[in-house]
Amino acid sequence: LGFLDLRPAADMALAVVVVVLVLAVSHSHAADDTDAPPNILFVLADDCGYNDVSFHGSEIQTPFLDSLVDSGVHLANYYGHMICTPSRSALMSGRYASHVGLQHSFLNYGQDIGLPLKFKTMANHLQENGYSTHMVGKWHLGFSAWNQTPVFRGFESYFGYLGGGEDYYTHKASGYLDLTENTSPATNYTGNYSAELFTNKAIDVMTKHVEGNASKPLFLYVAFQSIHSPLQCPEEYKTNYSWITNPNRRTMAGMATALDDSVSRLVDGMKANGLWDNHVFVFAADNGGPPYVANSNYPLRGGKWTIWEGGTHLAAFVHGTKLPAKKNFTGLAHHIDWVPTLVAAAGGVLNDTVLPPMDGLNLWPALTSPTDVTGPRTSVIMNVDQTNQQVLNDPHGWSGYAAIRSGQYKLVLGDPGTPNGWCWPNQNRTVCNGYDQDCTLDGSASMPQHISCAFNGTVPDDRSTPMLFDLQADPGERIDISGTRPEVVAKLRQELDVYINSAVPPLNELPSERKADPRSNPNLHGGVWTPWL
Repeated sequence: LGFLDLRPAADMALAVVVVVLVLAVSHSHAADDTDAPPNILFVLADDCGYNDVSFHGSEIQTPFLDSLVDSGVHLANYYGHMICTPSRSALMSGRYASHVGLQHSFLNYGQDIGLPLKFKTMANHLQENGYSTHMVGKWHLGFSAWNQTPVFRGFESYFGYLGGGEDYYTHKASGYLDLTENTSPATNYTGNYSAELFTNKAIDVMTKHVEGNASKPLFLYVAFQSIHSPLQCPEEYKTNYSWITNPNRRTMAGMATALDDSVSRLVDGMKANGLWDNHVFVFAADNGGPPYVANSNYPLRGGKWTIWEGGTHLAAFVHGTKLPAKKNFTGLAHHIDWVPTLVAAAGGVLNDTVLPPMDGLNLWPALTSPTDVTGPRTSVIMNVDQTNQQVLNDPHGWSGYAAIRSGQYKLVLGDPGTPNGWCWPNQNRTVCNGYDQDCTLDGSASMPQHISCAFNGTVPDDRSTPMLFDLQADPGERIDISGTRPEVVAKLRQELDVYINSAVPPLNELPSERKADPRSNPNLHGGVWTPWL
């Protein structure tokens, strides 16, 4: 202060102006950083069951995912479709699979079918809003022609496999390589476990982005092979679960923990490259786990391939710089919501006029709110699938299935699918709740971990016999209350009919449509799965 007092008045005034300008510029930069679009890392876990992660009480340990849930927003009522392709089409397009024609089944190798080109993907929308967009991992939305593949659907780079499943180490499906880098076969990765390989490639994307394109925010979609069959993981991960008696479940546990370690490395990569300072991180399963492989959705009923809760009610959470910590979001959410939600998180504009219109809702205001735990969504569709040449509204017998959750109630039409029991409860339980199918007759807790997931009851096979469940009171779908709540059945049938009547025919409905094009034979393409048209 004494020093300033000795300075001429003009110098003193100049110093004040400089200080004010410096403070103003600093404040401006801080505001710019605060308002800047976040870097988005989206991790999709393949076939991860509701009870295959420890943040849902599983015996399988996923400590890093748990830590992100504890400091982020848990999505307690998050839904998708029942298998790979339908769920991924919903995620990428923002539309229910029944509105894009991919509701019926997964895409087999050699099928000339994919997500219709008229639909923009999540990557297209973020790219339009200034993002650098990249993908690593499983595509499974068609690859008969190059224009169906990621680098022609909004992603600037791609490394992964185009089909539905393969060996974790050889990267072969049916004996042929399915591993692509942009538009070329990736031939030098035999022996690399896919979770580790995809993590390394994703971190390379982060590093290259910062080095060459740092002026843009990053969108990185990492669709892991884990924890889809086949049951494979590095031996040390299985050793950690030597106490699990069932060998298949033991390997599945190792696969899930290996995935957890890979996600930890991804986040370390984000931090090392300065991308975590302003981020949104999403973790979600694509569909429920298949109990017949060794996945657990317990205490939910059923699993993959079914529209029971075990096939469609998924493990998911979101973490971000602007999101509250330790928030349990109990509102409904679905794969379809991420396109509008992430565009909103980016401060962008959603430009989509293709029909049918987008089904997704913007959840960003609710997710960022410290108090809103319900959000705008009041219902979700599990699926609408005709499965044959009849229409679902045909009252004369079997014609597919459909299901809706509206508030706390769920209405199911048709046969929801099998397995339809309650499978793979934790091995080291101390209580038998009376519902577990593997409980001993005396109700003791000393029981085998897994016997059968079949259910001896009957389920309807036509639209005239609905089932209704109160998921708030009965999350395991054990008690059909349709006979005592006809007014709720009528209300939900009216809501569901809107989606039944607006469903487009499945692109791969008929057996003839599911046959492989002989031109896709890898022997005609150097022994690799690659576009053939």
